[in-house]
Amino acid sequence: MAEIWCKCYRYTTESVLWLQIPDSIADECAEMDSLDDAIDYVGDQTAWQFLPMKFFVINSELQLESLMESEV
Repeated sequence: MAEIWCKCYRYTTESVLWLQIPDSIADECAEMDSLDDAIDYVGDQTAWQFLPMKFFVINSELQLESLMESEV
């Protein structure tokens, strides 16, 4: 099953955070055809210290590792 991950960025420290979006939120986003709930989840989890930059659908651990290395 595919997972949704978000690359988040904190401008003040130039830090990158990868955050997995829970399946229940991902399903809701798919039903509504909107990332609003995923964006809100990122904000809630990071107290808006990290801003969501990109969302990715990941199908394997290897794909995730490769993406994290290439998206630095």
